[in-house]
Amino acid sequence: LDKYIEKRVNIASWYNENLNKNIVPLVRKKDRQSSHHLYVVMVQGGEKERNLLYEKLIKSGIMASLHYIPVYMQPFFGKTDLYLENSEKYYRCVLSLPIYPAINFSDLERISCLCNAKFC
Repeated sequence: LDKYIEKRVNIASWYNENLNKNIVPLVRKKDRQSSHHLYVVMVQGGEKERNLLYEKLIKSGIMASLHYIPVYMQPFFGKTDLYLENSEKYYRCVLSLPIYPAINFSDLERISCLCNAKFC
């Protein structure tokens, strides 16, 4: 387990150093450790830019993920008039980049290139 976490930490560090300013990793407090089971980023420019990046990654064979729909928007809860601006803003701007331990450097470079190309 420690080896997998160490690999994910190294991949997260690589992303942190190689993604441009329009792809922002989530802030992590310095006094906390993470296993980096996900590498979640916010795409500057909102939902449209996030969706364009997501489609570009998927079409290139990169398994990015959209997730974290606000709980009150889950079908289980049915229709509601509830609106939490920050939750919905977050949901519309984030995606996860691959961070599995066996990812190789050429894949990381390709992901970085795809992420940075549109937003440079």
